[in-house]
Formats: sequence, structure tokens, C-alpha cells
Amino acid sequence: MTLQLFYLTWGTTHGSFRLPELESVAKLYDINFHLPPFSPNVIEKYNAQGCGLDEEWDIEGRAILVLGLEKVEDAFKLGERGVGIRSLHKLYALAPTLATLHTVLSQLPRTKEARPWDIDLEGDGSTEPKRWKFRFDSFAKMWDSQTQQEKMIAFDHLELKGKPDMKTPELEFGIFEEYLDRPSPAKPDPSATLALPEMVYYGLLTTHSTARPLLTHYSLKTRPHIGNTSMDAEISLLMANQALARNGSFVWDPFAGTGSMLLTCAHWGAFCVGSDIDGRQMRGKEKGKKRAGTPGIKLSAAKYGTQDQIVDLLTFDVTKNPWRVGRMFDAIVTDPPYGVRAGAKRLGRKDPSKLRNEPYFFPEGHPDAGKASYELPEYLPPFRPYQISHLAMDLVRLARYALKPGGRLVFFLPVVNDEYESVDVPTIEGMKLISNSVEDFGKWARRLITLELNINAPAVDAPRFDSESFFGTPSTSKEEAPGDDSAPSEQRLPGHHNFREKFFTKVIKSASTGLGNEAKAQSEFESESVAEAVDTHST
Repeated sequence: MTLQLFYLTWGTTHGSFRLPELESVAKLYDINFHLPPFSPNVIEKYNAQGCGLDEEWDIEGRAILVLGLEKVEDAFKLGERGVGIRSLHKLYALAPTLATLHTVLSQLPRTKEARPWDIDLEGDGSTEPKRWKFRFDSFAKMWDSQTQQEKMIAFDHLELKGKPDMKTPELEFGIFEEYLDRPSPAKPDPSATLALPEMVYYGLLTTHSTARPLLTHYSLKTRPHIGNTSMDAEISLLMANQALARNGSFVWDPFAGTGSMLLTCAHWGAFCVGSDIDGRQMRGKEKGKKRAGTPGIKLSAAKYGTQDQIVDLLTFDVTKNPWRVGRMFDAIVTDPPYGVRAGAKRLGRKDPSKLRNEPYFFPEGHPDAGKASYELPEYLPPFRPYQISHLAMDLVRLARYALKPGGRLVFFLPVVNDEYESVDVPTIEGMKLISNSVEDFGKWARRLITLELNINAPAVDAPRFDSESFFGTPSTSKEEAPGDDSAPSEQRLPGHHNFREKFFTKVIKSASTGLGNEAKAQSEFESESVAEAVDTHST
């Protein structure tokens, strides 16, 4: 097997999301990719001794990933779907410094085997050598245009065939200087981190990511229907990839809200069902626009041409869902409410003694006399709080029933960092953890959990949520039912139990400056969900 190395430039700043997305896209397209450490033969082929290719690569912390592919076509497939990818270049050479790279290249014998760029310039040999240009990029350090031009001119010693053409090139050669804004094993002195690059790469542009521009396409700034907790475009697209959304797959978001994940899954051809206990979020306001009764989510989908992919939008409590047949969905992808600004709810009352056993009929003299309250269009049933730790476990149990073998559950789990442990991730027999990525905000974080139903897992009966306790064992007390704030005292409570209270007592109150009041704290909590991602690469 001949392995072709590429250097991949990352677009996303969410480091722990990178490898899970890469693995998911590879699974979608049946791509075999290889990561460092590489074999001595591969390292020798690229004259890359001492360049770190013989050890584990810091995927989360580096701006570049060197990976091996068995087919060039696979690079185009990764670029077609990878939201976190900026570009892929066919790797020719790399070195710790620009001067070292020049030395390595100048000492190569004048053969096509040693200079593969000559082969790429010649093409099929039936035409004149191709037109080309050089492009210089860097990460974490900016250079003025004159310096960039000088760095590119310094590669004149390669004596490239063909004509340079900066406007209409057929090939684009890339030079990328990777600086780190933090100490590394190679440069442990913090004061010297930007003095010299971590690595310099020379290669041929294979493809820019065609998925990356979708961040602008699905921007919240231009979407017809959003709310104060709408998920931003980048995270929504990453979640769609984690869910393996594809043509013909069937996806459900049980906490749909304004439908961010439904829209991105539909983009990739999935048929989507959204549900929420409060249908007003999905429908949006009727006033102000001539919508002819079109729900807000479908209004957004119409903007993107995917309205036919939104199968239905349903209003129900997930613990009293209508699914009478299991194994329906290829993916369940959702962002449950955390309980800070938009709290999770389920049907019922916190005080069960106040729950009516029969419908309420309006008395005589009332405009709706004789009618039951639930018959009115504006009727809202009574809700009670839904503890996030119970919700998360119930969601996993529901996914175990509703997913097809090989199907995935993708959801966010909020945690207070100093209480989080890996055992807090809810699991159940038959489902395996695929990834646990973290978006860290300091004292708290939200973790993107991806679970997959084993292909050989047997079918199970629909879960019953009211008669079982937090961890799915028979309840010994009515106070332990899912949705209440209590839980079995003999078992360790996960770090996300009572997250709302911990957020305001441990995260907000411990921050002595810059957070005026609870309203401002809530705004900070949600701001990351609605802010558009900002790329930090310098060019």
C-alpha cells in the first residue's frame, strides 16, 4: 500500500471536535486515513527525520495535521464534508524552520522521484507545463505583504517548470509556517514560542473545504427564525457530521427549539422530525410576516431549499412520546435545555397534589362556558422541572429503543468542571461511546457526547419513565422519579446534577468581577450558543 501524505489546515478552533469529526466523515465515505506516528520508510521518503512524524501528533493544539491517505480522491471527500477543515495540501516536504526547508529541497537530486512537483507540473505530458502560483500562509503570526513576497521569491532555486500566474493558475503551491502561541516540547520557553515556527510545510493545494463556507450560509444573522438559545452554524454542522446525516437517513431532534440541527442535517439529505414540549419555539410568531401559517422552522428550511426534508414538527413531552415502534431513527441529535435561561420541562406539576384528575370546564358567564380548557388553541398543559441529570439518562434510554443498529445519539451535556468525572457520561448496555468533545468556558463546559448503538444489540421495549428512578432501577420512593430534583442517595450523583444551581452558586458567584448580576450571567451563559464562530488563522 502506497501512502500519500497530506497536510490539513484546521478551520475550527474547537480542538477536541476535530478528530471526532474527521473520523465521522471518514466513516461516511469509507475512507481509511492514517495518523502519526508513521513508519521509518514513510519518514525517509519525505526527508522528515526530526519533524515529529515518528510520534503522536497534538491534533487539538496544532493548526496543522499531517495525515496519510490511500487515495487522492479521499482528500476531496474530506474537504467536501469536513466543516472543521480549511484545506488539504499534498505534502512535498516539511522542516522545523524555513531555512532548513530550503536546505532540504536544494539538496534533492534532480529526479522526478525526488521532486514530485515536477510531475504535477507536467500533467499528462501532452501539453505545456501548467501555470502555477505560490501562496504563503502562517498561523499565530502575521507577516506584511512585502515579507510574504520575499519568502515566496526565496523558492526560486526550485526552478519550477511552466509559467507563474497569480490570477488564473492551474496549480497552487503552498508554504505554511506553523507558529504556536504556547510552549511545546520542542520550544518549552514561553518567551520563545513565536520566535521560530513549530514546523514549515511545502505542498500542493489539493482542495479547499467546500463545507466551511456553510458557516456563512447558515449564519444566524440571516436566518428567518431564531431564538435566544439557537445553536450557531459551526456547532450545528459539526453535530450533523457526528450524527452521520446523509441522503435518506432519518433524524430526530427531541428538543428542536428553533431547529438549528434539523436544518444542518437536512442540508446533507436527511429526512428530519423535530419535537418539543412547547411548540411555540418551533412555530415562532405569526405576526409581522405573511407566513400563511408556515412554522418558523419550515420558514428557515424554505430559505435553504430543504423544506421537503422536514418531515414533521410535533409537540409532545419526550417522556410521553408517541413512538410505538422502536428502531426508527438513524440518528437522534439534540441540545437539551440546561435550565439556566431555558429550563427543561416535562408534563405534570412539581407538587403532584395540585394536579387535576379531570378536565377543567369553564363556568357559566365565561366567554368559553362549557368548554374544557384543553380545547382552546392557546391552551398550555401544566409543566414541572426536568432535572438535567435525569433528562440525560432518559435520553440515552430512549435512544437505545428508538435508534436503528449503528445509529447515533449526539447531544450536549453541561458540566461544572471541578465536579465532572468521565463516569458522569450516561451510558447503557448496547451503546458505546464514540466521542466526548468539550467546549470549555473556564469553570463550566458543555460536552458533545456521541453514542452509537452496537450493530448486534438486541431490540428492547420502550422505556417507561415515570416508574423508574434516576439510574433505571425500580424506584423505592415517589420522590426519586425522573424529573424531580432528588435522586438515590446511595449512588454518586453525576457532576451535572442540579447544574442550574451550581452554575449560579459556583460559577457566577465565584467570579468577583465583570458579572454584574444574574441577568448578565445568563446572557454570558447563552452567548456562546448564538455568536458566530470567528476564525483566528492569520494569512
